[in-house]
Amino acid sequence: MEKRAQLTLSAALIAASFAAPSASRGTPDLRLLHGLLWGLKPSSAQAAQSIAVPPLPSRRDRLPNVVLVMGEGVRADVGCRGCGATPRLDALLPDRIELSELRSVATFTVVSMSAITTGRAQVVSRQELVSMPSVFDYVKASHAAGQSPTTAYWSAHCHPMFEREDIGRSIDSYVTAETLLGDQEWHEDADERLVDHFLRELPKLPRPYFVVLHLVNTHTPYAVDAQDAPFVPWARDFTWEGMPRLFNAYRNAVRKQDRVLSRALEAIVRGPDGDDTLIAYTSDHGEEFGEHRQIHHGQNVLDTQIHVPGWLAAGARALTPQQAERLRSNAGAFTTHLDILPTLLDAYGVLDAYELGPLRARFEGRSLLRPLEPQQPIPLTSCTETFPCPFRNAGVLQEGLKLEAQAWDPGWNCWKLGGGREQATDREACRALQETSRKWFPKLPNGSENAGR
Repeated sequence: MEKRAQLTLSAALIAASFAAPSASRGTPDLRLLHGLLWGLKPSSAQAAQSIAVPPLPSRRDRLPNVVLVMGEGVRADVGCRGCGATPRLDALLPDRIELSELRSVATFTVVSMSAITTGRAQVVSRQELVSMPSVFDYVKASHAAGQSPTTAYWSAHCHPMFEREDIGRSIDSYVTAETLLGDQEWHEDADERLVDHFLRELPKLPRPYFVVLHLVNTHTPYAVDAQDAPFVPWARDFTWEGMPRLFNAYRNAVRKQDRVLSRALEAIVRGPDGDDTLIAYTSDHGEEFGEHRQIHHGQNVLDTQIHVPGWLAAGARALTPQQAERLRSNAGAFTTHLDILPTLLDAYGVLDAYELGPLRARFEGRSLLRPLEPQQPIPLTSCTETFPCPFRNAGVLQEGLKLEAQAWDPGWNCWKLGGGREQATDREACRALQETSRKWFPKLPNGSENAGR
């Protein structure tokens, strides 16, 4: 496909995501699919309550507060410390521990969120996906000294955001864009309204708490503060010639979000909860600006779309000294979003609970608070039974190697990763991953049989 044709198609998909009728309200990605794929609507056939997790006794005397911040479409080389777009976070959290080699396992928000909250790769059946407990279920089951965390999901995205459309019924405080914005589908100040809600409601939550704060304004069309837009020239033009200006608009949007998010996190760090709170940050996926002749996200699992920022900042009592030291030692390891759930459960002191055993055996990630076992092959895809995508893609990731293919590729491509770089290499280096890929992908994205080569 020619560059301009690919760009035009991708831009048309993005435009469609904002033009879809109100019946398809949801994330921008869901609205995209509603407009293009047979009137797709999120299914609501699953059970309407939390999924049972046995009580999980903690080995800790007291449970920490945890705030998990989810960015939208922020890529690693823009959201990293010292890269220019996050000066306020850099100043507020100078000692945060950055996960320099963190990758998402999908490039649509709904699919990524499902992976993060369940700890499972998204290549299983839809029925299995909707029957899995979520991080909210696990957290509610955790207890120490007679206390379990209060759970909250506060989001500037529209509902639904998860494979389980009714997940809000199992969360103590559930707020989405419908609450914050009313009938508006997107607003330049949606994140600011979300942070206002966060600052107003957080003091009311019983301690300990677990809060997911889900931002949106770095999604196209990119909310920019014209008074603080150092990346110039910038414009929100969806043209091949205007790509550098569009990229600058995106970086300026990350800059604005840095200001907004810092206001929320400063209230924690400088407040009475600071020593007892673990703050974790990542983004659902990255964002592409023509590097591979595509734009935005959803088309591939190349690093522009899956290499994401990630960091943790722990108050003095939020982690044990041993956990904090192990986290620092793992900062440069190859990690994925599947490592987030085990890490959070380890911070709560319940990962080794006997009662968790059968569920723990299904996790595909590792806790970053203990010595890391070798990373197992991790399947990558943005296309699931619930979320068929307009651009078929697939991949397998393991340590510093990645196997990847798109719908127009005749076979697999092999890439070496590390140091913030992704370099094409001979497919022979990925031979083992090619053999493994058949377990998850019997067919290549182009529709041909996956012969493992």
